[in-house]
Amino acid sequence: MGLVILASPFLKFMDLKVCIDIGSKFIKVIEGYEKKGKVFIRKIEKIENPLENFRKISEEEELEILGNFLRDYFKKIDIKGKICLFTVSGDDLVYHYFQLPDLPEEELENAIKLEAIQIMPEPVENYDYDYITFNFNGKKNITLIAFPKRKTKIYLDIFLKCKLKPLIMETSSSSILNSFLFFRKEDSFAILNIGNSISNLSIYLKDKFVFFRDIIFGGKIMGDIEETEREAMNEKIGDLVEEINISLKYFENHTERKIEKIYITGGGSIIHGLKKILEEKTETQFEIYNPLLYLKDNLIPLEIKENGVFFTSAFGLLTRKIL
Repeated sequence: MGLVILASPFLKFMDLKVCIDIGSKFIKVIEGYEKKGKVFIRKIEKIENPLENFRKISEEEELEILGNFLRDYFKKIDIKGKICLFTVSGDDLVYHYFQLPDLPEEELENAIKLEAIQIMPEPVENYDYDYITFNFNGKKNITLIAFPKRKTKIYLDIFLKCKLKPLIMETSSSSILNSFLFFRKEDSFAILNIGNSISNLSIYLKDKFVFFRDIIFGGKIMGDIEETEREAMNEKIGDLVEEINISLKYFENHTERKIEKIYITGGGSIIHGLKKILEEKTETQFEIYNPLLYLKDNLIPLEIKENGVFFTSAFGLLTRKIL
């Protein structure tokens, strides 16, 4: 795959997508598009989030702060695109897994809605929801994903203040999966995106099953622990390891397949000593995934390319295909 920094005066700005991944510490932005397997990037930027906990935005004033901040920032870096794709994650998301008979599409939609009505914490009308289906042993494997409409509106209001047109909302878990599958066509694997406060785990079995989980764990929990302070690191990483092991076991029980390797990405993936401890405690091989290293002929600044783990989710928005 190749990458071109678009500078041509004949560039069609209508083709550009502005892909935004808002994290608790950093906001990552990629402006570009994908066409026929080639990625075109015009801008790739990372900036600190001005709000301490944007996922808990409840006041109009906070919405104004973030919306105006992004509007001014996009103007400063000369963002030309208008179509916006963005990620969501955290404990507001609902993931639910179940099986249904191999029903016609109309009956399938009704059956999924009935299931959603039973499991949602609030009335189903309060949620935006979608689902992924795979045929499996004569049945349908269903992954149901839901997000509160009140939260969706907050994101929409923020991006509208930036003069953007929000088109697609994606979970961080599905976005990192899309990023990986753009380059690697492995039949089964897991990928873990370690952010500042939330980690996103995706486990995939081609054409059969996909599992997503958002884990309340991130780089900030590790604090200033040095690599030599293994006891302190072991203690703080316990909850993450437990969630990974539970998820791997759930996947194995439902698919009869064992995950041999977990790819890690996100800013927290490069914490010294973390990869080694995860391998020891999960008894699984880990490998760091940096999507920008797959882009060979390009003009991305070396500093950004070497820290490409921060952009995995935003890159998945740019290349979204399968989900």
